[in-house]
Amino acid sequence: MNILTKLVVREWIRAFIGAFLVLFLITSVADILSGFIRGKTADYVFTYYMIKMPDFLSKILPAACLLSTLFSLNNLKNHSELIAILATGFSVKKIILIIIYLSAIVSTFQFVVVSYLQPASNKLKLNYEDELQFEKLKKHSISTSSLESERVWYKSNTYFASFTGFDREKNELKELSLYFYSQSFRASKIIHAKTATYVKDNLWTLKSVTSHSKLENNEFPEPKNFTEITLALDEVPEDFNKFESEVRTLNIISLKNFISRMERTGINVIEYKVIFYEKIALSFTCLIFALIALNTLYSPNRRGGSFAKTVIYTLGFSLGFWVLHTSTMALGTSGGLPPVLAAATIPLIFSLFILGTFYKHRKL
Repeated sequence: MNILTKLVVREWIRAFIGAFLVLFLITSVADILSGFIRGKTADYVFTYYMIKMPDFLSKILPAACLLSTLFSLNNLKNHSELIAILATGFSVKKIILIIIYLSAIVSTFQFVVVSYLQPASNKLKLNYEDELQFEKLKKHSISTSSLESERVWYKSNTYFASFTGFDREKNELKELSLYFYSQSFRASKIIHAKTATYVKDNLWTLKSVTSHSKLENNEFPEPKNFTEITLALDEVPEDFNKFESEVRTLNIISLKNFISRMERTGINVIEYKVIFYEKIALSFTCLIFALIALNTLYSPNRRGGSFAKTVIYTLGFSLGFWVLHTSTMALGTSGGLPPVLAAATIPLIFSLFILGTFYKHRKL
């Protein structure tokens, strides 16, 4: 690494650290003050603040990359160092490659944040909310660990139950198994059904049913098959909302496996695929944000803009990106766009803009 390369790298890293610390401080203070203004206790405010840390990082890292490119290049221009670097034969392309390498490192960390740290923080958030509302919770619960296995298990008042998936559109459980027990906690009946569809007033219609009853007797149980039966259960579809929310506690590998299992049951997995592809798309935001600020590099003789203009540019670009990205994600979740396009459309549009700008100034 020669002296000029070290100079560009040092300026970018210095600007990145400064931008990250400032953004992190602003975000932290705003979140903590918001909690106190809403009348929350100090324990609640600081616990939630720590839990939401990965969410903050996923938004701060791209903005820090944008600011680091702006500030580092403007600083070099203001001290006439950029024009001197280029005068030595050190090309614009080399500077761009340096920024690509540096922002790619941050993008790798961004991938870890959105694919692993965010799901872990979502799990902690759900557990913390369960603790706060413990007395209001029903006796059955769906654990996150069960989402990572082949079947989801929970305990109700008189039975244990398991299923492979819940179709929210149809209010339908897939491959439901019910294990009833007596007051003496001995197994009394087992019911297996291919599907269980909610009707009303806790009534569910079970189809393709196999039932084993009188298990507490010393006789060998004989299975009975039914095409369809109606059964009253303790649960209603709203009880499985936690199952839906806990999908976001799965890391990217577990989420991919979960989607594959749900597809085998015939459940609509568009929403889950949107979440999966979003994790991949967001990993490239640091690279995109860092390169979108390269316009200042194409006019090395012009002095850098004011600090106020830099801040306005950063806020405007960041806000526009996230608003547009959120809109396409909503379209994807509702089925208006394919999952891949919903997650990748906005990053792809901004990437094409970057490539177009570079092609326009390729002779520099």
